[in-house]
Amino acid sequence: NTLWTVAKPCSGTTASVLSGTAGICSGSSTNLSVAITGGTSPYTVIYSDGASNFTVSSYTSGAAISVSPTSTKTYSLVSVTDSNGCLGTGNSGTPTVTVSTTNTWIGGTSIDWNTAANWCGGVPTSASNVVIPSGTTYSPRIYQTANAVANSITINSLASLSMSNAYSLSVT
Repeated sequence: NTLWTVAKPCSGTTASVLSGTAGICSGSSTNLSVAITGGTSPYTVIYSDGASNFTVSSYTSGAAISVSPTSTKTYSLVSVTDSNGCLGTGNSGTPTVTVSTTNTWIGGTSIDWNTAANWCGGVPTSASNVVIPSGTTYSPRIYQTANAVANSITINSLASLSMSNAYSLSVT
C-alpha cells in the first residue's frame, strides 16, 4: 500500500493594508491596524518599524495593534500568513507615527487652542516654547474661550494658526 498526501492549494490573503498614521506625545501610544482581504482568519501578522520586526499572532482583520514608539517611526508589513499557513500577497501601507515633545500641537481633538488634549503636556503657559507642526488633523485656532499665551512660537512650513478678532496671543 502506498500512502499519498494530498496538499490543499494555498489561497492566502490577496491584500493586506497597514494603516494608523498618527501624531502622539512622547510616552503615549496609538494603534495600527491591518485590513486583510482573503485567506482564513486568524492571521499571523509580522510588521516592522524600520529597525525591528514584531509578530502578532491570532490576529483578526481590523483589530488594533498598540504601538508606543519613543521616536517617530514609519511602519510596514513584512508578511501576513493565514491560519492554513498560506502566505499572503499584496501587502501595502506605510503609516508614520510622529512622536512630539511637550508644548507641541497635536490637534487630535479639535481646533481649540485651549483644549489640553490638543497639546503634548497641556495648554501652553507663558513659559512654553510652542511648536505647531504641519499634518495634524486640526490646525489651532484661538477663539471661543480665552486668550492664549506662550514664551515663543514656531509655526512650521504648511502649518497654520488662526484667531478670531476678540482674542489674542501674547508671546513673552
